[in-house]
Order: sequence, then structure tokens, then C-alpha cells
Amino acid sequence: MAHNGKIACHFPAAGNPNHDVYGIKFLPVGGNASNLLTIDKVYYLSPADIATMKAMSSDAERLTYLTSTSPTHRVWELMPSLTAGTQTVVFEYTPSADVSLTSIGIFTDSTDTNTTCNVAIYHESGLVVYKHNADTIDNTETVHDLQGKKHHINGISGVTLKGGLKYYIQYTQETDNNHTTFYPAYFDGSAGNYKVWYHGSVQNKQTVNMTNFNKYWGLLADNSRIFGMDTGDFFIWNGSSDVGMTVGNCYVRSSVGAGQGYVFRGIIGNPATYENVTSSDIEQLLAWPAKTEFIWYRNNYTADGVTIKRDYVYAKSRDTSSIDTVELSADTSDWKTKYNNMSLLLNEFKTHTEVLITKGYIYNNLLAGSICSLKSGYVIDSSFNPNTTDPTYPANPVEGHIYCVYEQYNTYNLSVVYTSNGWKKVGETTQGDDISYKDFMNNSDFSSLLTEVGKNSDFISETYDSYRIAASLRDNTTYPIQTGRKYYLEINGHEV
Repeated sequence: MAHNGKIACHFPAAGNPNHDVYGIKFLPVGGNASNLLTIDKVYYLSPADIATMKAMSSDAERLTYLTSTSPTHRVWELMPSLTAGTQTVVFEYTPSADVSLTSIGIFTDSTDTNTTCNVAIYHESGLVVYKHNADTIDNTETVHDLQGKKHHINGISGVTLKGGLKYYIQYTQETDNNHTTFYPAYFDGSAGNYKVWYHGSVQNKQTVNMTNFNKYWGLLADNSRIFGMDTGDFFIWNGSSDVGMTVGNCYVRSSVGAGQGYVFRGIIGNPATYENVTSSDIEQLLAWPAKTEFIWYRNNYTADGVTIKRDYVYAKSRDTSSIDTVELSADTSDWKTKYNNMSLLLNEFKTHTEVLITKGYIYNNLLAGSICSLKSGYVIDSSFNPNTTDPTYPANPVEGHIYCVYEQYNTYNLSVVYTSNGWKKVGETTQGDDISYKDFMNNSDFSSLLTEVGKNSDFISETYDSYRIAASLRDNTTYPIQTGRKYYLEINGHEV
């Protein structure tokens, strides 16, 4: 076994009194030689550290504190010995926090001094985040019981390894044209993840700056999942090319619609057909809660100066649980149907302040999709009945109240309003004894419930193609992840 760090000891009576500590054994109280315990790590603790740990309530909490990088200091650690490598590999590295890369190094038993190298760092998606082809080789030394040389590249800048993301590091001389002359060394008996794989022409690839990248979603075939991602999330597209993305490319989520609390629910309409909005579409929209996000796959719909555009993503802007719906007749060929439609609509205001017309006409106006409400000062009287057969006007009407009476001669139910000028029949226009429904009823379109988020392409901020991706790295069948070796690796001058 080897060790990392240094503890010195001094034996004055010995021929050579000064030695490094290569191993530490601990004998529990009352034990014997068979009870000796191997010490793996030694830490320096300041008086303040000791006081802090004494105040902790559990050994688990103390261990967490002890093994943290600050404020405790590990001064010595028992390590497995290094073993000479025999394979051209990439080894896995997952930083716990963002790392601004300044140097990278390995150790090898080879004494070759050729500084030409074929080095690259890949994200597990295959994105190439760093590459270099010349390194520095130190003098021969013994590291963890293995004699060899350190190879390292210094002065790296502009490369961020994101915390929590998985990377694979290739450090070799091997290319498509040249066979390797060294292999990275590994710790004997220590587990670590790696692949027997390398990219022989990676120096021809372009690199990707991942500073603003976030979570990796892997291979994605369902584009609806994109809408729920956070800014900077990224994925490899593995679905249909019909949605405007190329299989094998990497896509990064933009900030459009992100962080708004939207929940993607699906689509309204059919992406394969071109049809107008239906009453079922409106019912579906009302049933969804606020902050619902969806793709509009009906034809363009324009009302109140607003156009809902096909292939665009919209979010429902408010709760609509208080809105009632009514379906009216689309037949406007006779006055009976026109007046009956009016009575059916007004009757809904007895129990709801807002009513959405899912189908039909009010007089000659197509109001499907309209959200209606009464203006201030108007009330549907409690006696209002759209099926009344009573032709008698109320004896004690209240101004602003709306009633329903039966028109015997024409056999339809007529809505009437009692105003300061007496009775007024609800009609299409205000003239004579008529009052227009527009005079006492607000009318807006269901498009007022929606917020345009953007078109599909707006949700992608960056795209990376095969010139920046080593796709075969993701092939876990041909190049499975292996776990039997932990390779020696230095990042920014420190073993990791």
C-alpha cells in the first residue's frame, strides 16, 4: 500500500533516525495483536475544530464535519498502490461543484518523453468540452509505489466543468494514425468508472463552452418534455425529425417560458390536420388549471384583435373554475331561436358571474368562444326562467333587473329589462322599445385567457451537431461502463 501526505518520525538510536510513516495501526484498549486496526486517514484539528465537534449531537454529524474540505485538514491518507495501465481508456470524473479548469494530469509508468498527446474531456453526452495535443512531462519519480512520469497540461482557461455533471477524460498519445506509447496508471484494488474507448481524431472536433449549461436530460424522443425544462438544461434529440430537430444533435433550453411555473399538458388540436377550433377544445382549455402550457394545433384564430397562432405555445393565464359554459343553437333562421338563445345565456348568470359560449349565436353574431358577464347595475332576477309560459310582466319590477316573459303570439321566451324608461325588450340593437344586449353585457374572447409563450423554436437557445459531439461515447453496449479501476487523475494540481 502507498500513502498520500506526510507524517515524519524520528528514532534517535536508529542508524537512520528519520523515516516517513507508511502505515499506522491502532490497538483498542484491552486488545492484542489480533485486534489491531488499520488507520486509513489522519486529520489535523485545531482547538476550534475540536470545540465545534464536541458540540455536535451525533458521530455521523462529526464524521461529516471531519471529512469536509474546510475547516479540517487531512494530512495523511493510506492509498492503494498505483499499477501500470494496459488500456487506452477514458475515465469518469464528476465534480461536486463547478470547476474552472486550469490544469489536468495523469501518471504513467512509461518513460517516453514525447510531448505530443491526444487529450480531450467529454461530457457524457459526447460533447467535446476541451482538447489539446501537447503536454509537459516531469522527471521520473515514484508515486504511490509506481515509478514513472507525470504528464500534465497547464495554463488551461475558459473551461468550466459543471458540478454534478459527468465527464470522461481521455489522456493518451493514440490517434487514428499513431499507436499509443503510454497508458494511464490506476490504483490497484480501487473501484472507479471508465470505458475502454478513445477518439482518435478528436483534435478535429470543435469544443463547447458549458459554463451556462444546467441539467442533462439524456436522449430525448418526446419534445413536450422540453417545455418543463429550466434554462440551460440540455439533451440529445432521439425522436422524429418532423418537429424540426435533428437526431443526434444536442439542444439547450432557452429562457423562454422558463421559471414561470408553467406545467406542460399537451396540445389542443391535431398537428397532422388543419381544423378550426371546436367547443371541445374550449372545454378542454377551461378544465386545465392556471399556468397550464400547451401547443395550439388548430388553425389561426383571431378575435378582439388577438390571433392565436398554429404551432405556437400558450399558457393559461388565470383560473377559470368560476366560469360556466353554455352551448347555444347555431340556427339563426328564425326569431324564436334567436330570443331563446338569449334567454338561455342570461339564465346562466343567475349562478355564475362569467359564462363562456362554447357554440352558437346571439342573434346574428357568432359568439362561440366569447366570455360574457353582466355590467355593473344589472342583475338577473331570481324569477328568471328561460322555459316560462307566463306572458305576464312582473307587477313590481326592479330597475336594472332582467326578467323573462312568454311571448304568446310568437311562442318564444323573451328577455326584458326594466329601466328608468320602463320595459325594454332585449334585442340586437337599441331602438324603439328594444335594448341591445351589448348595453348591459361585457363580451371578451377566450383568447384573453392565454399568454403567448413562443413558437417551438424559441425554446431552444443553442444547437450542437456532430462536429462537436463524439456520439460513440454514449454507446454503452459496444463500450460499456466498467468499474474495476480508479485511474490516477490530477485536476488543477490536486489528485481527485
